[in-house]
Amino acid sequence: MSLGLLEQALNDGRALVVPMGHVQFLAFHQQSKNAIGANQLTGCSVVMITSQFGAILAHIPPRPVHSDYNDPHAGDRNVEVMMGWVQALYNQRRNYFPTGSDTWAVFAVFEGTIGLPDQKRIVEARLTSMGLQPIQLDYYVVNPNTPAHLGRGTVFVDGGNHGEKPAVYSFIAIRLYH
Repeated sequence: MSLGLLEQALNDGRALVVPMGHVQFLAFHQQSKNAIGANQLTGCSVVMITSQFGAILAHIPPRPVHSDYNDPHAGDRNVEVMMGWVQALYNQRRNYFPTGSDTWAVFAVFEGTIGLPDQKRIVEARLTSMGLQPIQLDYYVVNPNTPAHLGRGTVFVDGGNHGEKPAVYSFIAIRLYH
């Protein structure tokens, strides 16, 4: 069985994996790591801002891990908070994202529809308010009744080609951009 691109990059020591509920930045070519990704999405959303110089990746769970399951708004508030982190990190590292940077948002689809449409609207509204247009969208199918279902997915930003825009992959190594 072959390894996925993210797993290969991890084995080579050149990838940073962003855990669920975190937002991280990686400067390409300033350290040994030149790739960033998230795995085991299982219903999470992902936001990526990329350029030839670096990437920001947010691995956003449908709701915070330790939230009250009786609170129907916990997930939406969590997305607001995490997108605030994305914006703060983007503002701090603005020099890594010149005009022409790319913005990606990846969302889960459940039973034929966007799993969390309100959260999708929050993500898109925040990215738009940050001036990050166009937003390139991708979707993956989640089927909680099939543990091995491909919807568990990964996203991967490979900045290994110095000076060029990174390759962005979503789901099971389907190349979105090169």
